[in-house]
Amino acid sequence: MYSLIQIILILNSAEVPNINVLTHFDNLKACEIKLDEALKRNLEGENNAQMITDNENNKLLKIEFDNEETISYWYCKQTIFYK
Repeated sequence: MYSLIQIILILNSAEVPNINVLTHFDNLKACEIKLDEALKRNLEGENNAQMITDNENNKLLKIEFDNEETISYWYCKQTIFYK
């Protein structure tokens, strides 16, 4: 089971970032398909979005919202404790 997780960083803020579990998938491939779909939606909406990889070669979606001065990171993570 994998979870699509979104971390939102508010620039110039002392607050802890917001972390939201978005949804669960049976496998990594299904989760990464949702990342690709989110990238496409954000590019069509003229947000500054890009797909990058972490040091373990996993996909990571980075979205910058200029009007809100926020950065959102989306990634797939194996879920250990989920029913």
